[in-house]
Amino acid sequence: MKFAAFAIVTVALLAGCTPVASPTATPTPASSSTAEPSALPTDDAPDPTDPSTWVIESAAVGPIALGDAAADAADALTSYGRGEALGDCPVIFLDAPGLPGVVLSPGSDGAIEAITITSKSAGMPQDPTVLADASPRTSEGVGIGSTRDELVAALPDAEIVRDDPASVVYRTGSASPYRLFVVESDRVVAITVSYADAIPREFC
Repeated sequence: MKFAAFAIVTVALLAGCTPVASPTATPTPASSSTAEPSALPTDDAPDPTDPSTWVIESAAVGPIALGDAAADAADALTSYGRGEALGDCPVIFLDAPGLPGVVLSPGSDGAIEAITITSKSAGMPQDPTVLADASPRTSEGVGIGSTRDELVAALPDAEIVRDDPASVVYRTGSASPYRLFVVESDRVVAITVSYADAIPREFC
């Protein structure tokens, strides 16, 4: 949920034909049709303030990527406020009214090892269907509030890695990093991008 400049040169080859007298167009220098990188469209760039513009990839969620400094990534999401720190727990909880929660799990060096998008806000469960329009989504269209059937149809290779009475966890990816989807009451309630192939039951 990161451009190149293109130059187009048209070359006409005529073989075995008699030239026909006609006005000759003055060729346009190739350099005049070359766009600078700064002139390329950037409409697809994720907006740090709007999680609905973020794409959940294998190693990133919108503007946040695994390996980024967790503190800097948290500061960049200006629509969010930080939740209360839990003792010595290094995990950063980010909340905002009407938006899915964001949880950044750093390693000992402060670099992000897991990114979670969740229907919880300030630690309290929210209706995932209410947050669906504001949720980041995978390129296949799966986000918070998607149904279990929609998840399975969009990601047919998803593997069940945990199946409890209260929740089911699906995983995609054959090697690290992975995407993990938590389904409760037939709805996706959390999506994690992680170096690990499983998600802990508690963040701290």
